[in-house]
Amino acid sequence: MKHLNKTEDLIEYVEDRKGHDYRYAIDPTKIKNELGWEPKTKFEDGIIKTIDWYLKNLEWLQ
Repeated sequence: MKHLNKTEDLIEYVEDRKGHDYRYAIDPTKIKNELGWEPKTKFEDGIIKTIDWYLKNLEWLQ
């Protein structure tokens, strides 16, 4: 939120849905161990790059 100059009070927390499937969480351990692959970009850095791209390409959203 800091990167967008927004405050955390904009976040609206909701109750988790029943039967939520935790398998959606990604654990790259197996692919790293078996194939030696790991992401080039950490999520925290990638999300900032993504936000910046959208802010610089607002006309693309139109």
